[in-house]
Amino acid sequence: MKMGIITLNYKNKGDKKDLKQWRPISLLCFDYKLINKTLAKRLSKVINKLVDIKQTGAGEEKNIFDNIISISDIFDYMNLNDIKGFLINFDQEKAFDKIKHEFLIKVLKKMNLPVEFIRWIKILYKDIKSKIQVNGQLTEEILITRSVRQGCPLSMNLYALAIETLASSIRTNKKIKGINIPNLKDPIKLFQHADDCTTITTDIKDYYLFMNEFEKFGKASGAKINKNKTEILSICNAPEEDTCLKLLTKESVKTLGIWFGKESKSKSLLPIIHSIKNTVNKWENRKLNFKHKLIVINTYIISKILFVARVVSPLPEYLTQINRYSYTFLWGRRNSEYINRKSLSQMYNSGGQQIPNINLKIDAMLLQRKVVEVSKKYLPHLAQSFDNPRMELFIGDGIQYMKDHKNEFDVIITDAPDPIGPAVGLYEEDYYNNMKNALNPDFGIICCQAENLYLDLPFIEKLMEVSRKIFPKADYGLTLVPTYTGGHIGFILCSSNPDTCFREPLMTYTDAEIKERNLKYYNTDVHRACFTLPQFAKEKLFPDGESQQQSTVK
Repeated sequence: MKMGIITLNYKNKGDKKDLKQWRPISLLCFDYKLINKTLAKRLSKVINKLVDIKQTGAGEEKNIFDNIISISDIFDYMNLNDIKGFLINFDQEKAFDKIKHEFLIKVLKKMNLPVEFIRWIKILYKDIKSKIQVNGQLTEEILITRSVRQGCPLSMNLYALAIETLASSIRTNKKIKGINIPNLKDPIKLFQHADDCTTITTDIKDYYLFMNEFEKFGKASGAKINKNKTEILSICNAPEEDTCLKLLTKESVKTLGIWFGKESKSKSLLPIIHSIKNTVNKWENRKLNFKHKLIVINTYIISKILFVARVVSPLPEYLTQINRYSYTFLWGRRNSEYINRKSLSQMYNSGGQQIPNINLKIDAMLLQRKVVEVSKKYLPHLAQSFDNPRMELFIGDGIQYMKDHKNEFDVIITDAPDPIGPAVGLYEEDYYNNMKNALNPDFGIICCQAENLYLDLPFIEKLMEVSRKIFPKADYGLTLVPTYTGGHIGFILCSSNPDTCFREPLMTYTDAEIKERNLKYYNTDVHRACFTLPQFAKEKLFPDGESQQQSTVK
């Protein structure tokens, strides 16, 4: 069961005759992978507590863009403020294949993982053997005493735990300076995605301190740093007088798929465009119907540009090329398009095919980040919480985010846009169910934007029906917002505790306390008034009287 078949996968870089440019992928028995998948699922529940947030290769909710965007923001911050420094990429040689099994077991024990879990890892990694597939033939068995198998569902998490020992040593090394960011207590010293390690520092001496850490880690684990492939990028023309390091210094470097430095935009985007062209050439001779072509466009074309476009804004001519390739593939090499592009990008219920409008989608992704930046600059009194150390900013799909969390939150506030297009999902029963599942089961409340009574009453009625169906307590309030259409905005409040009373404030403030807290709008009377609805609204939302705040959910 533990026998693996190793097939070599070319990394698409370097000389194909160089064995180091090939990645060994282990093809494993289904039963073996099923056990590993089960263990990986269990480990995923606690791994975020064991590895640092800057390790985005393992753990639920982690995303490679967390590090890419952080690096990009720091890079821009240093350039804008003329802070001299260095971006350094460290290259580990065959990282997954070097980790000793003995070292891995010691790490698991040190991290206090359950004895039964460690016993299973020992079983899965003891006396494992593999055969290598070469030209369709299999070699003799090879005893494997090191490596976490690439192709195994558990390998990424195990490797992240192993290399966390290195990351922890770097973070606690007081001699390593890293980069200090305003409003952060500690300097940032390391970004990791699996084996990819990147640092931004204001002192090039950090390079040698990092190398010492890698050397110590290598002696214990079997890992090996590839000094010749380590790359350094000077930020703001930071001087580098060390002759040896000058050989490693480049005009631009590639970090987690994104180029930084000279001509970084074209270096990041042109390979994507060439790849899209090759994809079109590969698929266009296949006899695909219209819907299958749409799947290819979404899966193999648009996804490629969106990866880079989250960080690098494509030039208009690049987007023109990508659109040309996409629609040429869709309609064939003919001069006309039977349906205009704007119609194709509409939702299904509007007669479209939901082909993403690449230009708008990229603008939206970049706007998400720009909103934060512009708010900090021009609305500092509203944006001050962005710098609160307790705040964790996540930019992404809010619906999926809620699906991914269970029994975690005491309060969920959804300030959603109007129910149009993609935002419709934030008003549906599935989303409300996901919010309930994400709440603390003993006591949790939600507050959701719920439109305007004078303009959207039938829609609000349906929302209230959904809320009562899911939560044991649901209520509706409204407040004045002069800038919103109609001058009013409503909100639905739900609780997992049927005894919750939203209408009466838990705390009341004296005039002195209100002044001390600098409250400009809220007071006890305003709180109570929020739930004083006009008669036509009460009759529709609470047809059985005020008691209908209570639902039948048990």
